[in-house]
Amino acid sequence: MPTNLVKSEQADYNDYDSAQHFNDKVVASLIRDFAASSENGFLVYFSDHGEEVFDIPPYHILGRNEAAPIRPMYEIPFIIWQSPQWINTHQRHLDTMVNRPYSIMHLIHTWSDLAGLDYDGLDVTKSVINKDLKPSHRYIGDAYNKQQPLKTYDQLKK
Repeated sequence: MPTNLVKSEQADYNDYDSAQHFNDKVVASLIRDFAASSENGFLVYFSDHGEEVFDIPPYHILGRNEAAPIRPMYEIPFIIWQSPQWINTHQRHLDTMVNRPYSIMHLIHTWSDLAGLDYDGLDVTKSVINKDLKPSHRYIGDAYNKQQPLKTYDQLKK
């Protein structure tokens, strides 16, 4: 926990941390149950949004602020777990694809590619697991100030 937090901020920080740990346990139990089933398949998990909870100095932010965005507001966990049976029948190793830039708005292409679907509109260049991925800009805008130009995630400070 950051040392510069006041008591109420410590409570918010700890509550958020506890919620993340609970969520991690739920996701881990889903994976554990799936693994124990010996089913031939995969599981995809992602969070619905990112948050900043007093983690990035010098910012002192709880939540989101599209007018002054920072990376944690847009970074989310994204997990693809494959059963051993799925790996044996599909031979797709994802280890080298972990740090690829990606927007969850293209999830349908990744999920379809992973499942082996083929249809009009499928674009494997938008699939994070495909060798032909072409990373696209990840735009950020302020819904409350439509006059402000869009930014890209890559423009945000690291």
